[in-house]
Amino acid sequence: LDDASEAFAGLSAAAGASREQQLQQLDQLVVRLQGIKRKMGDVRLQEADEAMRCKLRLEHLAQLGRPAKGAVIAWSKKRLDRILADHMLRSGHHKSAARLVKETGSEQLCDMHIFEGARRVVEALQQHDCSVALVWCEEHRARLRKIKSSLEFKLRLQEFLELVRQDQRLAAVAYARQHLAPWASQHMHELQRALATLVFPASTRVPAYKALFQEGQWASLLELFHRE
Repeated sequence: LDDASEAFAGLSAAAGASREQQLQQLDQLVVRLQGIKRKMGDVRLQEADEAMRCKLRLEHLAQLGRPAKGAVIAWSKKRLDRILADHMLRSGHHKSAARLVKETGSEQLCDMHIFEGARRVVEALQQHDCSVALVWCEEHRARLRKIKSSLEFKLRLQEFLELVRQDQRLAAVAYARQHLAPWASQHMHELQRALATLVFPASTRVPAYKALFQEGQWASLLELFHRE
């Protein structure tokens, strides 16, 4: 809905433009609406998949029922397997969770498909790569906006700092103008602190800026992602 509103707002803004400009705006609107249509199609498929998963889980609970006399251990084990798998997924132990889910045949009862995307983000961040996490932010932008998340800003800030670390200062300035400037009203203090690193080497001993180049920055990003 936000994308559609923005698209029509752009069309309204072109009301006083020339005929050629208005036609160009219409072409752009058609392209954006086609993109929205594709996204809605993907959302419909995802909703159908989630509805099927809910149906299977309800059927599973109905079949499980109450434990028969003398079968409490076996009944409890089925529930415990699901709880353990969910806990391992949320704790980042994806391989162990996948093995347990496969061995117990509970693929449709656990959210492996959701956590698979999270696993790729975590692995990339552990390799000091923000690109996968930024794609994840793009896919979940509506929810992140709703909870006023700072994850995307933190990722952009880290990419800026990595350019400074590599002494690519002109590239860092260009990156800041494109990707950090839009966040200025919300994160001015952090932004000013990061921009000040342009006049310091990555090996600086000034505490306020030294911390920005330390490994702990990546650990903080991982922790923030797990919370989001």
